[in-house]
Amino acid sequence: MQGKRKNRQGLVEFFINPRNSLSREAILMHKLAYDLQIATARSGYFLEIYKGEVDQDGFDVILDDRDVTKKLQVKTVLAGSRPPCLKIHKALLRPHRRQVEKLGFEPSPEGSGYEGGVVLMVIACRESSIDVDYHYTDTFILRAFNVHIIARKNKASSRYIKNLYSDLQRGTSHERIKVRKSAFVRVEAPRQLLALAGMHSPEGGCWPYSLLRFISEKTEFNKAYAAHELRQLISDNDVCFCSPPLREA
Repeated sequence: MQGKRKNRQGLVEFFINPRNSLSREAILMHKLAYDLQIATARSGYFLEIYKGEVDQDGFDVILDDRDVTKKLQVKTVLAGSRPPCLKIHKALLRPHRRQVEKLGFEPSPEGSGYEGGVVLMVIACRESSIDVDYHYTDTFILRAFNVHIIARKNKASSRYIKNLYSDLQRGTSHERIKVRKSAFVRVEAPRQLLALAGMHSPEGGCWPYSLLRFISEKTEFNKAYAAHELRQLISDNDVCFCSPPLREA
């Protein structure tokens, strides 16, 4: 008697099948939470992660390290597929009221936002596992491009990011803005992602204050120090730093 053949679907086939898109997103959200919480556990604390029931406000999760809370939109793309152009709520990428003028925004409720961020997970599927490259952007990253602390080596990408920041400053917070992959920076590991977002991390988490210090006091040292901190966090071959490395004391 001939046995029945089992329908065995490989991991790669599962992830690329459009019918499994919601299941794939759920798996990857758990992957993100796991990676971030393992990174913070290594620092001796537990990162609280809250998931919103609906996405009407433009973010998927809220990170809370007891000192800082950060609202994040999470997007995913399969490695090798066409780079996405993401529609993001302007409110998510605009700064809190206390930072609006320093970051070049209108000092009003219409000019402020959540001061959140966007995580882009680039997924490489294997037969028995998945690898994730994490990319990140927020108003501080975009401002660092804008004030030439960092830059894209590709000139067209640099022009795009400059125009993106100008578009983000215009209009109301309820509008959406299209964000390309070039506006994100790649990180080596989840601990760098946390630090870029200004959260507690083994890599620090104070670089946004270095950016604000440079904006307030435009000295070459402040610029170099902000670039120095970003050098420790960004692992992106297409990003260059606009100040020479700081010399060791």
